[in-house]
Order: sequence, then C-alpha cells, then structure tokens
Amino acid sequence: MAQWERGNLVAMAVDSPTAPETRRFTADEVWRMVGAGIIHEDEPVELIDGQLIIVSPQGWSHASSIGHFNRILSLAYGEHYTVRVQAPLGGLQDHIPEPDIAVGLTDGPWDVDRRHPRGDELLVVAEVVVATHWVARRKIAIYAEAGAPIYWLVDVPRRQVTVHEGPRPDGTWERVTTLPETANLTLP
Repeated sequence: MAQWERGNLVAMAVDSPTAPETRRFTADEVWRMVGAGIIHEDEPVELIDGQLIIVSPQGWSHASSIGHFNRILSLAYGEHYTVRVQAPLGGLQDHIPEPDIAVGLTDGPWDVDRRHPRGDELLVVAEVVVATHWVARRKIAIYAEAGAPIYWLVDVPRRQVTVHEGPRPDGTWERVTTLPETANLTLP
C-alpha cells in the first residue's frame, strides 16, 4: 500500500510473519542453465549452498596476488601440472565454487571425461581474500567436504596464509596452521 505525502511517495510497510520463499538450485541445474544460455558462463556467480551468489569484481590487490601465485606455482610444478585460475570445482551437489587457484595434473581424468575436477583430484586449492567475507569462510568447509587434500586461505591484509590439511567429510580439517608471510609454504 502506498500514499502520496507532499509530492513524495511513502511506502507503507506490511508486516510479514515469514521470510519470502527462495528457490535453491543443484549444480546440475545450474550447469543446464549455463548450457541453455540463461546464465552466461562468464557471469560472476558461484553456487554456494544451493544459492547463486554474485561475486564482486576483483580489486588490484586480489588480482595481483592471484597472478603472483599463478607464476610461482606454474614455475614450481612445471609442465606435468596445471595451475587453474578461478575455474570451477566439480563433483558437488549444492556448490560450484571457483577457487582462485587450484593445482592438478596436466592430463587429469577430468580432461578425458570433459568435466571439472573434483577437490580430491587436485593437489591444492587456494582462495585469496582481501576482506573478510562470509563466502570465503563458508568455502573452508566446502573444500573439506569436497576432499581437497590441502586448502590455503591467503589473507592479503593480514599478510598470512592459513593452511588446512586433512579434510573430513563433515567440513572440518584435521590440521589448521597459520603462517606469516616470512614462513616457507610447503608445496604438496
């Protein structure tokens, strides 16, 4: 209901006893929407907990950090491994996360099957954060559920990397270690 008051539209709030209903999606449904052109494959969204989340554009420090890690890891691992930059992780029912960095074999089984690799098929996945955000915190559990053997959370403002090792199906990790930027990061 609305009314005019001195030339301005004033909305009258109507109390609602329940939150609005939302439609959750599975990864398969989202991939079908991409195939049908409903969602463009370069659209800045990720499926997290069955919800399409719009991701913000990258600032300079985020993009620069990803580029830096890409160069270092590509040189360290060589030609038998591929550093995937912001590419989807497959094999999950209600999630399609796109880790900032993931390292896997150059000719993995996903290439033969023409699919995205699962977390347990990669050596390491990493997210670079420049601000604390609930999606980054939620992905800690998602990557454990996906079986990623190692997950790095690169915190640019704090100048540290939190290393998560030993994924558990319940979304927790056996070991979590925070390293300052001066520490050596062991490559899996």
